[in-house]
Parts: sequence; structure tokens; C-alpha cells
Amino acid sequence: MNKNLFALAAGGLLLATVAQAQAQTQGAGMTTRELNQTLSRYDAIIARMEAQNERLMGELRSLQREQDRVTKLVESQQGQIQQGIDGLQEFKNTEIENIRASFWGSGKRDCKDLGVKHQQIKVTMSPDGSESVRFLCFDGKPLLLGAEKFVVGR
Repeated sequence: MNKNLFALAAGGLLLATVAQAQAQTQGAGMTTRELNQTLSRYDAIIARMEAQNERLMGELRSLQREQDRVTKLVESQQGQIQQGIDGLQEFKNTEIENIRASFWGSGKRDCKDLGVKHQQIKVTMSPDGSESVRFLCFDGKPLLLGAEKFVVGR
């Protein structure tokens, strides 16, 4: 599209030059030699503009290629950043909890709330006997081992 526009502008400039040259020839008595020199100058101007246009188009294509390369690089970096965030979250969810847990349970405290001693299991039944909950007392903390529901009378 730029080449068509450029060609149209160059053609218009050439026609204007010829028209001006004819007007000057008729009015001022311009010689053929002067007319040829004027046309040569305009040809040189047009040639420089074409060369500049080609150079700019080459630079534009180079910039587009570089932009594509940078876009791919950014997308790849975003994937690596997301993997890093996921790894950090996994570390936070597992490793830090494991570090905390390594200090937990080092004592042998009893569970006063359950009324049992260290490492004893407490089973609590519902009044009708249809449900039970089991806890393990470990270092003063009740750990839920599971809940069971029983169907009575079938």
C-alpha cells in the first residue's frame, strides 16, 4: 500500500514538474537543456525517496521480527514465573508444615479435654449408639482418626 501511495505521489510530482516546465518554457523561454536538468533533479529526488522508502520498510520488517521474538520470550518467562510460584506454594503447603510438625509431638503430654493419656485412643459414642468418633491423643492434641455411622435394627 505504501508503494502504491509512493508511486502515485511520484507520478503526481512528475506531472506537476512537466506542467511547470511547459509553463516556464512558454512563459520564460526555458530551453530543452534546462528542462532536462530540472527533470534530472526531480528524478534524483524520486530515486532518493525510493531508496529511503526501501530502507525504512526493511527496518520495519526487522522490528516486527524482533517484536515477535520478544513476545515469545515474555510468554516463556511468564510460564517459568508461574512454575516458580506453584513450587513456592507447594513448599509453603508441605515443607513448612513438615518443619512445624517436626517440633510437634516431641513431648508426651496427656489430652485433658479427652481424659486420656499420651498415645491413647478415645472412642466417643452417640447416646443412641448409631455414631462414633475416634480420637488419638498425641502430645496433648486430639487427632481425629475417623467417624463411623452405624445403622441399627437392619
